[in-house]
Amino acid sequence: MIVSLTSYPARMETIHQCLDSIYAQSMQPDKVVLWLAEEQFPNREKDLPDRLLEDLDAGKIEVFWCDDLGSHKKYFYTMQWKKQ
Repeated sequence: MIVSLTSYPARMETIHQCLDSIYAQSMQPDKVVLWLAEEQFPNREKDLPDRLLEDLDAGKIEVFWCDDLGSHKKYFYTMQWKKQ
């Protein structure tokens, strides 16, 4: 099971609340994937909050950079990725 989500700069300071909820579930996903639009985060990881970087370093989540498709990023790119 893959949990795929997206966000944007205004919500990055509270994204840990969503992630903590996912991590607390009794059925754990195989992967947690976060799709972020490159144009919204021009400095990539430097634009991300420390708490998210800690989860990234710990292997709890994978971050992928993509074109901005709005809220469709969370499923479109995951479906493309899984076909490969």
